[in-house]
Amino acid sequence: MALLSQLHLKTKLIGSILLTSVIAVLLTSFALVQYDRIQELKNVSEDMRILAGIVANRSTAALIFGDARQAESNLKALGENPNVELACIYDSGKEVFAFHHFTHLDQLPCPSDPQDSALLINDTIEIYEPIELDGLLIGTLYMNLSLEWLSERWHEQILFISLVAALVILVAMVIAKYLQHLLVKPIKLIASTARSITEKQDYSLRAQKGVKDELGDMVDVFNSMLNKIESETLRLYSSEEKFRQLSALSPVGIFQINLEHEITYVNSRWSEITGINQPLANLEIWLNRIRSEDRRRTLKAWSNLIQNYEEFVVEVGFDKEDGGITWAIIEASVLYDGKGKVYGYMGAISDITDLKNAQLQMENLAFYDPLTGLSNRRLFKDRLNKAVAECKRRGTFIALLFLDLDQFKRINDSLGHDAGDQLLVEIARRLEHSVRETDTVSRI
Repeated sequence: MALLSQLHLKTKLIGSILLTSVIAVLLTSFALVQYDRIQELKNVSEDMRILAGIVANRSTAALIFGDARQAESNLKALGENPNVELACIYDSGKEVFAFHHFTHLDQLPCPSDPQDSALLINDTIEIYEPIELDGLLIGTLYMNLSLEWLSERWHEQILFISLVAALVILVAMVIAKYLQHLLVKPIKLIASTARSITEKQDYSLRAQKGVKDELGDMVDVFNSMLNKIESETLRLYSSEEKFRQLSALSPVGIFQINLEHEITYVNSRWSEITGINQPLANLEIWLNRIRSEDRRRTLKAWSNLIQNYEEFVVEVGFDKEDGGITWAIIEASVLYDGKGKVYGYMGAISDITDLKNAQLQMENLAFYDPLTGLSNRRLFKDRLNKAVAECKRRGTFIALLFLDLDQFKRINDSLGHDAGDQLLVEIARRLEHSVRETDTVSRI
């Protein structure tokens, strides 16, 4: 079966037609030969049975008067049938009374135990015909007929059947070739069209119909499928082109990752934000660019996405080659195919460095003096409260020093406010260098 499945369709078609034709001829011929043999044997048996009855009636007187010569003369009359090989007459004691051989070679003896009445058909036909007088059995006639003529006839029939089978094979091959042309040609056209579409990636090609039967319907279905594929392909190309344009113009970095954790697509903005310029880097290279403080949290979010299919949003920082940090927000979710099966992950990365710097600047404005950079009143009160609480808990002391600048107003009035600002900055710098790192200098 495995070898048969690998054969070409035309070979299967021709082989099936030839095999069917030969089997049909052989089965039909065998049935006819057997029927003819049975009928011939039946007809011959009936004829010889009638002839045996005639000879048996004529041999009654010969048995009664013991005239063996007359009995043998009656047996010679059976020689009119060339198939008779041996004839015997038995008396009432089943002893051979008379016999005659019709062949000079391979002479058969008369059976030693004759039956009263029987018809036996094996390699020969054996007939036992009773000889009766007024209903009383006085003897038996035995006849043996050769069936060589039937064998010769059978050989002639086999020869004729072989000639007919050869003729049938020849006709079947012609028909098979014609059917092959009708059936295989449309299929070859479809295969050729499909091959051309695959090689040229041109879904506008169509197979020629040629016929209007079921194969023509198959070509119509194939072309209809191509129409749908062409429409879907054009729609897909249009969608991909729109996606490429949107991703190219997008201020957000877009990326796609397969199930093997390989980055299969990124836009140019992604490379700008992450600082990775090598094409389609893997996830490990990308995550190694994240700050060590944010890497563990990011890996945990990725693991949760892969195992539980939960979307995540994390804020991370990417180390830049110049020592700076690019702040970004990473969002990622699972990609499903048309059957609802996960085939990858997709996400976006947004650069929030400016926003992060603005946030830090706002924090500085909220807690630090913009001129000197010292902590302002708000931060000073907070640290003072914490220091007092720490002293109460540990039973220690703190020192609080309040400084003021004498005649600072005269500097502003005489030298200008820029000079006053420079004085404040310089005093702040000297005070910071005069205390420990754990101490706080504040401009109230």
